Amino acid sequence: MDISVPYYEDMTRYSNSNIGWFIKNGPAYLHSMLIGKEDGLKGAFLDRGTMIHMSFLQPEEYKKTYRVLEVSKPQSRQQQVFVDELKSSTELIENEKLISAYRNAYASANKSDNTILARAKELKEQLRDYIDVQESDKTNISFADKALLDKIHISVNNHKLASYLLDDKNFEEVHNEFHINWEFPKEYEGIHLPCKSLIDRCIFNWTKKEIILIDLKTTANIHNFEHSVETYDYCRQLAYYWMAILWYMKNEKKLDINDDEWKFKTYIIAMSTNDKEGSVRVFNITEQQLNNRIDTINQAIEQISWHDKYNQWDYTKEYYDGDGSEKLDL
Repeated sequence: MDISVPYYEDMTRYSNSNIGWFIKNGPAYLHSMLIGKEDGLKGAFLDRGTMIHMSFLQPEEYKKTYRVLEVSKPQSRQQQVFVDELKSSTELIENEKLISAYRNAYASANKSDNTILARAKELKEQLRDYIDVQESDKTNISFADKALLDKIHISVNNHKLASYLLDDKNFEEVHNEFHINWEFPKEYEGIHLPCKSLIDRCIFNWTKKEIILIDLKTTANIHNFEHSVETYDYCRQLAYYWMAILWYMKNEKKLDINDDEWKFKTYIIAMSTNDKEGSVRVFNITEQQLNNRIDTINQAIEQISWHDKYNQWDYTKEYYDGDGSEKLDL
C-alpha cells in the first residue's frame, strides 16, 4: 500500500466525502470539487473541530501547531487592517511599510508622511506583542477555545467508555489518523475505483480477534446528535471506512477474517462545542445501521467509476446511457 502522497493532496483516489458530494450534488459538482473549481466547507467551527481532533489523536502535533493567544487583539477594524497591511507589505522598507499600512487603515491622506510615520510607530509599539504572535508559525487559539478544550478532556476522562477507548494502553495496536489507500472490492464485477480513507482511530486486538473503529465528532447539539448522524450520513462514512479496513486486513495483513471468530465494534465519540461543560457522549453504531448504507455506497461507486473511466461529468450516467432524460428521485 503506497501512501507516499499525503491524503488531502491525492486527487487520484476517492474518499467518503467524494461519495457524499456525488450523492447530494451529482457528478458535475464532484468533478468541480476534484479539480478545484469549488471550495469545500469552511468556517471557524471546522477549525475548532480540527483543533479538538488533533488534541486527542495527535497530541504531539497539537503542541507544535497551536498556541493560546495571550495578548490583546486589535481593538478596532482599523487596527486589524494596520496589522494585516504590515504583514503583506514585505517588499517595502520599514518606514515605508509603516506609512503605507497606516494610510490604508485610516485613510489619512491629508496628513504629512512624518505625522503618519510617528502615529504608525506608536501604534506598532502598542500592538507589538500581537504582531509578534502573528509572525509565529503556530495557529493562535483563544482562551475560550482552550477552556472548552480543557473541559472536553475532563469530560472524556470522566466518561467510562470514552476514556477507555481513547487510552492506547488498553489495546494491542492502535492507529490514529489511519491512512488507507484501497481498491473497491473486486467482487463487484466491472467496477474499479481507487479509494482512500483517513480513519480517526482504528484498534486491533489480535489476541481477542477484535477490531474497533472510532470516529470523533464535534457537534453544537449533542443532545440531538441523531439529527447530525442523519444529516451528514455518518453511518455511510463508517461503512465506507469498514470497507477500507477489511481491504487492509485481506491485502496488507493477508488475513481472511471469519465473521464468527472476529468481533467488529463501531463507536462515535461526540463532543459538544456548544455548552459550558464540553459534554461527551459515546454512540454504538450497530452492524445493521452500517449494512443499511452499503447499497448506497455500491450504487454511488458504480456510477462514479463509470464517470471516472469515460471522463464524462456534465450529466448523470443515465443521461449518457439513454435518450437524455433523467428520472426524479422521489
